[in-house]
Amino acid sequence: MKNTYKVVVFEFPEELHDLVLGLICEMNFVGIEEIHDTFKVTFHSHKFDDSVFEIIFDIIKSVSPKAKFVETIEIEEKNWNEDWENAIEPVWIDDNCVITPEWKANEVEADMKIIINPQMSFGTGHHSTTKMMSQLALKYVQADSYWIDAGSGTGLLAILASKLGAKEVFAFDNDEWSTLNINENIALNGVSNIKVKNADIYKVELPESDGIFANLFLHLVIDSFDKMFESLKQRKGILLVSGILKYDEETVVKSALKAGFKLNETMYDDEWVAFQFIVE
Repeated sequence: MKNTYKVVVFEFPEELHDLVLGLICEMNFVGIEEIHDTFKVTFHSHKFDDSVFEIIFDIIKSVSPKAKFVETIEIEEKNWNEDWENAIEPVWIDDNCVITPEWKANEVEADMKIIINPQMSFGTGHHSTTKMMSQLALKYVQADSYWIDAGSGTGLLAILASKLGAKEVFAFDNDEWSTLNINENIALNGVSNIKVKNADIYKVELPESDGIFANLFLHLVIDSFDKMFESLKQRKGILLVSGILKYDEETVVKSALKAGFKLNETMYDDEWVAFQFIVE
């Protein structure tokens, strides 16, 4: 008998999706789909009941009081990995650097090739935020530097920093599956100077560093500015931030300046924004 899933469909303003996602990130769902104002959350059927529905709907209404519940759909399990693999193509960050899934690595030639087995983790290079962070990494990672990849996902940015000459990289994520995926991708790329830890950004101790990647939800970035500043201040390092909607740009910049950072560069792609902050 095939496993089944419950897809719970809500409607509320698209610009609030990122905030809701940050608030429900600890819930035991298996997928999120966003289409304009529609927000779909998928659970294993045996892990979804009325109490789970009430919790998630209460969270959504706390952010968007006029949010609507649309429907709950039950679907059968299918070959998600096959669908995923068919959809993922190599992504060129610039003329010399490509991010490619493992199963298409032999189809592309590049001076720098980052091989990723995504396993449904966040960070394949296709999303605007990951692509912008990769472009900023190409610009700012220096040889023999020490980098931190906060909320590493697939480990893409940590691996890229390593290949760009970073002496050591500390990558962490609060999702155990992601940390396993990071280690798998490290092995695929033949790098050995990345330390991986399953950790929460609120609890992890950040060592002194030259640079930090923070491709995170809005509230995590804002709550962690002081902590990241402490990590960077001794070496007058740089902080690369994304995961932020244009709608929240002013909020992020104000919070960063309050923590002691100086804004040095801003990038945009679709509705997303990325920043380079510096410590002077």
